[in-house]
Amino acid sequence: MEKSKHFAYWIKRKTFLILAALMIGMSNGIYNEEKNATNHQTQTEQQDKKD
Repeated sequence: MEKSKHFAYWIKRKTFLILAALMIGMSNGIYNEEKNATNHQTQTEQQDKKD
């Protein structure tokens, strides 16, 4: 009985750890894409002003 509780707890912890890592990775990817889009827009506006 005690081993099954320990195993279930281990599985639960590993599942939450994997989910947290995936969510952090996805949020970093979204942030980088948004940052690149913003930088590109700023550069385009600066080029328009120069012309």
